[in-house]
Amino acid sequence: MRNRLPKGYIYKRNAIWWVQWKYKNRPYAESLGTKSKEEAKILFVNKINHVKASIGDGSFLEKYSDEKPIPKPENGILLNDAWAVYLRSVNRPDTGKATLEQYAYQFNTFVTWTGEKHPEIKTISSVTKLVAREFASYVAETKSANTFNKYMRFLQMVFRVLNDNLDIEINPWDNINRKKADTHSKRDFTKEEVESILSKAHGDIFTLCLLGSSTGFRMEDCCLLEWQEINLKDRIIKRAPLKTKSSTGKIVRMYMFNTLYDHLKLLIMTSKGKYVCPHIAELYCRDRGATVSRRIQRFLHKECGIELYRQLSDGRKITEVGFHSFRHHFCTLAEENGVDEMVVKEILGWGSPYMKKIYTHLSDEYIIEQMKKMEETPKSEANSMPPASTSTKDMSSEDLFSLAQSIQEELKRRQKAS
Repeated sequence: MRNRLPKGYIYKRNAIWWVQWKYKNRPYAESLGTKSKEEAKILFVNKINHVKASIGDGSFLEKYSDEKPIPKPENGILLNDAWAVYLRSVNRPDTGKATLEQYAYQFNTFVTWTGEKHPEIKTISSVTKLVAREFASYVAETKSANTFNKYMRFLQMVFRVLNDNLDIEINPWDNINRKKADTHSKRDFTKEEVESILSKAHGDIFTLCLLGSSTGFRMEDCCLLEWQEINLKDRIIKRAPLKTKSSTGKIVRMYMFNTLYDHLKLLIMTSKGKYVCPHIAELYCRDRGATVSRRIQRFLHKECGIELYRQLSDGRKITEVGFHSFRHHFCTLAEENGVDEMVVKEILGWGSPYMKKIYTHLSDEYIIEQMKKMEETPKSEANSMPPASTSTKDMSSEDLFSLAQSIQEELKRRQKAS
């Protein structure tokens, strides 16, 4: 495995600033000889550049002894500085920007809780197993089982990285049992609820809801959709979803139905900037969608009269409806209208067939209708749906979307006829 060039970080010991870095999984440290943090920052850059140069010309091992003990920071790493130290650590996982923002929020939650419940704890090494389990109990009482597991895995990882810098072997987050993940997924919107939502929404909220119901995109992708990703001429939206952008980078292609197409054609005439919903995009970037999510929830509950929560048998309340319900609605609608499964998988960007089970919610009426077909005589060819290709494996994305479009138009024709 290729050894990366060290990045390093500075810390204070006995009022003097030190620089520490890692190379080939071995730690190195050296005094910068100054009490000034500003001067230390300048010396740090020069030192790391010198280290990188010595690695490049092969003289590193002659200049730096890997047997030299690493002095520990005075009083350990302060909790308030720990996240910055973690980010500069060379032994942390290579994590995407969006995930790091979520990690920062989770770590700040722990630091804030510690400041309120245990103000005597100032450093990472002062966090005991007892304190870790107390925080775990707090998370378990206030968060879902899925979120609890994420917190515990994350904090275990952060302390492993930080304790490695300090040569501390004990990790207070080890041996905390994970909880059985919740299997309660959000329900989909009914057809009547979607019609009510779109009739009562206005401005950016209308555009956001129309995008969600017409594309099945997640909220973050609807909020940050850019005009350059929209081809009005071919009625195609091409976007790499944020959730998979850093891992696969796969582009999802979506055909625009008439309502969305007509709305975007009008919207682009007065739009300014790169985002379809510039104000919503600004709000989303401010706090990763927390404000936008609250606005959507408030709109759904107060203006549309939709109940957002469901009481479980154990007394907990879970969020049953949210913006993500548009994605469930889109999948269910596609399933009930007979859209080819390969098309749905392509549009929603699924990598696992298990996702179909999570997102599809067939209605009682649809099940009854399908069961009745078993007693009916075959319909005439003139009344049948446009025939799909016997195989979609070799079809291009344009053919897949043309198929979806023809199915949609046929369904509309039948609705008018009835």
